[in-house]
Amino acid sequence: MKTTVFLLSTLFIAFSTPAYSLPQSKLAGKSYVSLADSKSVSGGNQNSTTDLAQNTTVNLKDAATYFYRGNTKYKSGDVKGAITDYNQAIAIDSKNAAPYYNRGNAKYELGDMKGAITDYNRVITIDPKYLEVYNNRGNAKKRLGDIKGAIADFNQAITINPKFARAYYNQGIAKAKLGDKSMAIIDLIKAIELSKQQGNTEVYQDATQRLEIIRNQK
Repeated sequence: MKTTVFLLSTLFIAFSTPAYSLPQSKLAGKSYVSLADSKSVSGGNQNSTTDLAQNTTVNLKDAATYFYRGNTKYKSGDVKGAITDYNQAIAIDSKNAAPYYNRGNAKYELGDMKGAITDYNRVITIDPKYLEVYNNRGNAKKRLGDIKGAIADFNQAITINPKFARAYYNQGIAKAKLGDKSMAIIDLIKAIELSKQQGNTEVYQDATQRLEIIRNQK
């Protein structure tokens, strides 16, 4: 399973990665700990993520324990197992946005678009400026055929971060689906410019190819 930007189908949707981190306070905020170097954010647990995946008895009253173990399962391809752990993290601490976000991504991967949107909505309730969630909720709406709703979400992501290349890419594809070729081209050009500046080769290559396809459409 890929943990970088990935496309859900060829030249179709650039999807944001899971949030492999948890807010340091119980209220979702902008301070996150890195998964690679993480220690449990509460209870003084010094186990690594690998240890957490192997030990089911370590500090099971700690939401972070379940969260990080869920991330390990997610990355190993055990998406259903990850959801089970995110459920436990949420049951212990329902005020963190990150477990809802990752659970939403897991549900998306399993094809549960409505379930994913429900979790993404919860993320936005907790943290309205959680950038990636608007991009991913837009992807889910797109899959359900709500193109205008998807565009609204991509646009919101761009409003929060005007340099969010993936959101421009997704918005361009969605506008093309609505037949707005000129605006789709503008968004794709922006995605190309930003992804080139940011060294995001995957979005750059796909946006470049998609732009050529749209330009050649009659």
